[in-house]
Amino acid sequence: MNATNSDSRYFNLTLFVRVVQYIYMRRIISVKARKDIIETIEMHDQGLADTLALTADPDLQAVIKQSEKDIRVGKLIPLDAV
Repeated sequence: MNATNSDSRYFNLTLFVRVVQYIYMRRIISVKARKDIIETIEMHDQGLADTLALTADPDLQAVIKQSEKDIRVGKLIPLDAV
């Protein structure tokens, strides 16, 4: 596979993720249809399903944003302290 095909596949997957996120977040389809979409994605790509779950959870997004802020200001925990 050449770089163009790889880039195209990545773009298509990225676009797909964004569309599913939009549908999921905006609730423009029924709850059952969303559930069916997520179940189908889970069967074929667990990583993508996990990504969608992370991006759809506002509480988790807040934790991630706070963690990013902590990293920028150097508020870190040494690995040997974990």
